[in-house]
Amino acid sequence: MADFVKPAFIETEPDSHFPIQNLPFGVFEHPVTGEARCATAIGKYLADLRELEEHNLFENTKLHGKRAFTFSTLDLFLSLGTSAWKEARARLKELLTGDDPALERDPGLREKVFHLREDVKMLVPVRITDVTASLNSLSYIKNLQSVFNQGKELEHRLQQMPVLSHGRPASVFISGTGLKRPYGPRQLPGEKNLTISPTRMLDVELCTGFVTGKGNLQGMSMSVRKAEESIFGHLLVLNWIARDFQAGNADDVNQKPGFHLMSTISPWIVTSDALEPLRIDKVQEEVSIMRHLRAKKEHHYDIRLEMVIESSQQGEPIALTGTNTRYLHWNPAQELAHRTVTGARVNTGELFISGPVSGPERACSSLMEITADGNELLVLPNGEERMFLLDGDRIRAGGYGEAGGYRIGFGEVSGYIEAAF
Repeated sequence: MADFVKPAFIETEPDSHFPIQNLPFGVFEHPVTGEARCATAIGKYLADLRELEEHNLFENTKLHGKRAFTFSTLDLFLSLGTSAWKEARARLKELLTGDDPALERDPGLREKVFHLREDVKMLVPVRITDVTASLNSLSYIKNLQSVFNQGKELEHRLQQMPVLSHGRPASVFISGTGLKRPYGPRQLPGEKNLTISPTRMLDVELCTGFVTGKGNLQGMSMSVRKAEESIFGHLLVLNWIARDFQAGNADDVNQKPGFHLMSTISPWIVTSDALEPLRIDKVQEEVSIMRHLRAKKEHHYDIRLEMVIESSQQGEPIALTGTNTRYLHWNPAQELAHRTVTGARVNTGELFISGPVSGPERACSSLMEITADGNELLVLPNGEERMFLLDGDRIRAGGYGEAGGYRIGFGEVSGYIEAAF
């Protein structure tokens, strides 16, 4: 059932990603003080949560006295658990709809609390303690088989359990960050030995991600139900890959081809609670599900994803692909449960990245798939050609789902390529 609530007194457009039913969480740089502050998004505005907290507007909730929004990241808030997250959203709805008029009727407070989102700089919202990357799309793996004639073993493995690998927290950046074309180990045409040179096959993968709240103790595995309660929220991710760099792990079936350079995340974390109306039943697979991955009712989310390119020669965005999170094989709770099946510890603020969200036919999530690893030219409307990304290219991606006449969205994630020199 759709989450029906009274409209916000802050005007929101019908196609806004951030209606009152969403209320995602992020961190912004205060335009006057320069401080990093926690916030929620509503329409084209954000609301400063620290300002609300300092005016005792969370007094009758589980957040009272916790100083959840005092610090420069959302970490403390995440550690309070699912009941506190739900209470925070419920309290924000009271304040933003005027059910509690404390904010609506105080012009001075409103001026301190609300900022236009386009006028502020967004920051990485949590202190990311660890990164787990996955390959979670059978369509992507089948595309690997088509392009590289490899990946059959990986397909069989993914049908039985999530395929996870370790990432690097230091390589995670906020939306809008530029990527200087990197140098790396490449084998040039006609050369026997490797050389260090700029990548000629710079790619991007459209992914989703989720952030953990309360973790587990060392040696204690999570059930799927417990894992669901431990996921704070979800965001969009762009993975930047140098397809021609040699990573030294070509025989490792867990690794996607190429060298992962960095990940760019969207600034707003959409809570699992807000995504509840976008749940859809998961189609049962032929391969039997391992016991620790089973749930009473398995599900996915119905979230449309789009990725566009803007070249330095043509400023208008040009569609690259459209796909949907329903194409992912395992849902986030199953991935988190699998991560802990051996008793491995998961901390507050860990980032899980889904890998490319590719689907059937042309629902590809990387240039490698779209151009068959550079063997098929992608021709842009202005006549420009692409095999992989060129200097000056900007990638933008967005995603949303619809329920009950409103959208629950993630806003935008973007990044651009700078010249090596």
